[in-house]
Amino acid sequence: MTVDPVIPEELKHRGKIQSDTDADKALHVLGRIEARQALRKLEMGRQIEELKEAHRLELDALGKEKDGVKRKLRTWTRARYEAWEEKEGRRSREFSHGRLGMRKSVQIILEIPEEEAVQRLEAAGHEECLRRTVEPDLEALASFDDDALEALGFSRKENENWQVEAFEAKGGKAVA
Repeated sequence: MTVDPVIPEELKHRGKIQSDTDADKALHVLGRIEARQALRKLEMGRQIEELKEAHRLELDALGKEKDGVKRKLRTWTRARYEAWEEKEGRRSREFSHGRLGMRKSVQIILEIPEEEAVQRLEAAGHEECLRRTVEPDLEALASFDDDALEALGFSRKENENWQVEAFEAKGGKAVA
């Protein structure tokens, strides 16, 4: 359901900005708009929380039931999946209402600090078990001139960061 919003006249800015006074008036309108948005977002959040709470008990009960059914299915599958592979060449099985399957994998777990693991691997001569990444240091390249950067395949880009702060949305600070 979509509703065409009606924006009150006092929240619309008319005309061009041609002076400090015009800019200040626009900032005043901007502050009121931001304050109105903040109030609407709070109200929307409150309504969402009320709706969630109204359904929370049923959702929690359904979640517990779902977890219980999944646990039973997992237990049942564990007892049978190897037989499925032997008989059917697959570790999964399709039923009229879904599919069950089991895949086993091995995971290596790091149980000591990474630095210590690296030192142990190096000391044991297992360099093949270490990943090393080499990447350009962009901060170090900042001191190069544009020609040197270009020769190395880099360029310099200037960014502009424009900011606006309307005081009303920031807690009602007076606008002069």
